[in-house]
Amino acid sequence: MSEVLQVKNLKKYFTKNGKTITSVDNVSFEIEKGETLGIVGESGSGKSTLARSIARIIEPTSGKILFKDRDILSFNKKELKEYRKEVQMIFQDPYSSLNPRMRCGEIIGEPLKNLTDLNNEEIKKRVLETMKISGLSDFHYDRYPYEFSGGQRQRIGIARALIINPEIIIADEPTSALDVSIQAQIINLLEDLKKEFNLTTIFISHDLAVVEHISNKVLVMYLGKIVEIGNVEDIFNNPLHPYTKVLISSIPAKNPFEKKEKILLKGDLPSNTDIIKGCKFSSRCPYAKDICFSEEPHLEDKKNGHKVSCHFVD
Repeated sequence: MSEVLQVKNLKKYFTKNGKTITSVDNVSFEIEKGETLGIVGESGSGKSTLARSIARIIEPTSGKILFKDRDILSFNKKELKEYRKEVQMIFQDPYSSLNPRMRCGEIIGEPLKNLTDLNNEEIKKRVLETMKISGLSDFHYDRYPYEFSGGQRQRIGIARALIINPEIIIADEPTSALDVSIQAQIINLLEDLKKEFNLTTIFISHDLAVVEHISNKVLVMYLGKIVEIGNVEDIFNNPLHPYTKVLISSIPAKNPFEKKEKILLKGDLPSNTDIIKGCKFSSRCPYAKDICFSEEPHLEDKKNGHKVSCHFVD
């Protein structure tokens, strides 16, 4: 397998009311072709900012994002247009991410209209084909978003991302706004599309059970930092970082008769405007020592690409 995307020392800072907000802090990782990378972490950990930076929806403060060894942050307008054909995003909220004044067919066909030279007849043909693949019917073509259920709206979002035949799909919590009964349908659809089109996927979710099911590799974020990254088996069967252990312990037991210890965190999540000298997790970590409050740990490979950022993991 070859690396299709490399993120190197990526940083994204925002300024609000004179304060600097650190959203993504010196993040580096790689994704191989055909892989699904699951990204997990609490709200405010920087997951969505990272995803939107990769999609070039927002501009990073510094760092590099290499797509097939080319830094997308240096792309001109023409190169960026070509990049958008290769990387598409499915958004969290299927209600706000669709233009209420556009019909279903127009929404799905918009990437073709903006990024290709296809005529209207060719666009409509491709739209209808993609709608069918995404679980929508021809009669949905002229309907407006308000006429669809939440699950159907997310299918429109998936079809819009898929229609340009991208190489990478970024799914930013694509099921969190949906009813539980619909979530499994959308997850199954994404899995089927990944296999059919050999997609490389970045999948962001709070649902760790879904991440375990759908991912090859898992990246754990805390306050803009990567605290652990590795293949899915290592992360879920042998978590190394104390924060990862907390997240894994929150997953309900698969067997209702199984006794599972749940690790509870003490203290509040620090603000991402706070200046933290040492480990960002130190104020909540039950194992923190003096060094944790003064020296920042670095992400180190412990075995076979299983990396962790902690002073006390051998």
